[in-house]
Parts: sequence; C-alpha cells; structure tokens
Amino acid sequence: MRYRLAPLLPIIALGLIASLLVPARPPAEAASPRDAQIQAAATYRVGLQVGHWQRWQAPYPINTHAGSSGGGKTEDEVNLAIARQAAQILEGYGYAVDVLPAVIPKGYQADVVVAIHADGGPSDRRGFFADRPARSTAAARDDTLVELLTAEYAAATGIPNVFRGTRATRYYYGYKAVATGTPMALIETGFLTNATDRRVIVNRPDLAATGIARGIQRFLDVLGATDK
Repeated sequence: MRYRLAPLLPIIALGLIASLLVPARPPAEAASPRDAQIQAAATYRVGLQVGHWQRWQAPYPINTHAGSSGGGKTEDEVNLAIARQAAQILEGYGYAVDVLPAVIPKGYQADVVVAIHADGGPSDRRGFFADRPARSTAAARDDTLVELLTAEYAAATGIPNVFRGTRATRYYYGYKAVATGTPMALIETGFLTNATDRRVIVNRPDLAATGIARGIQRFLDVLGATDK
C-alpha cells in the first residue's frame, strides 16, 4: 500500500517554522553562594537573652536584680542595644532570631542561646568573658560556643578577655529554662563602670554585637558540620 504524504508536507513545514519562532526558555539560574548560605542558615534558630530586661516580670528574687550601671546607662539598656544589633546581623546571615527578656519561656527551643550581660565593679577593672553551665548535657558544645564567642568578641572589640567566672555565671537561672540539650553561654561584655570598656559597649554597641554574632555564626557552622 502506498501512503500519500504530499498533502501533509505544508503542515509539517509550518510546524517547524512556528517552533523556530518561539523563543527558547532561558536556563534556570543556579543559586548564588550567598543564597545557598542563607537557605542553609534558615534552618537555625538563635536566642539572645537580654540580661535584666523586663525583670519586673520575673519571680523574686530575679526581679530585684537591676544589674550594673555607668556612664548614665543601666545594664538592661546596654544589653538590649547590643542584642538588637546582634539580632540584625544574625538575621542578615539568614538565621531566625528571638530577643528574649529576663524571663526565658520554660522549655524554650533553639539551636543556640546566648545571655548578654555587662559587669560592674571598681572603675579600674575591665575586661569581658564568656561562661557556660556547670552541668549540661551539651557540655562539649557549650565549650565550643564559649571558645568561639571569646575569640570573635576579642577580635571585634579589643576588650581584653579576663575570665571572672563565678557561681552566678556557672549556675545562671537561664540555663534551666531552655530545653534540655540546648547549647548556651553567658557573656559579660565588659565593665559599665570602666570608661574604656564603655567606649565600646555604650558608644559602639555595633562592635560588641558583631563579635557576638560572628561567634554564634562560627558555632553554627561547626554544629552544621558535625551534624552532617
């Protein structure tokens, strides 16, 4: 049997021409390294507790602890300014961030929590330090967090690291509020009663915030690598 194809040739030709006139779909753009970094970071939640902020909501005796003061500033004011700027930096990295008051919700869940405080004492005393819970189910991670916070805060601020850990920083009430296994540290950012330290924590809270944010970022990078 012979097939008569001749009448179909004009139709086929028109189809080919139409396909050539339709613009080709551009290839999908690959995600930039920055976009990929933000997408990966979006899986992490960070808690920044502001020492003494809204303490009147806390139970006794926490509600009676006003913290230190100096240079016309109270500690909660200074802590809050640093925490808010640190939160902006961390959100820029792609993390979800909660700025928490003195009362941390019981069982609060995050990938890392840092309590932000400022010291007080004789006017010639200065320095910052970070500390971690005396007892913790995430002890190794707490140690890593303290190490990275210390390195990055010192680099960003120039404030000397002088460890003055006490029972108050080792048995801080906030450690018990977060969910079990949550890595947490407390940082005393400097002395409000020292003029040199105040030049950073009061006049340049962005420097203190940068140090804290970078320490947390490095910690979460390590956390991500070990969880793979």
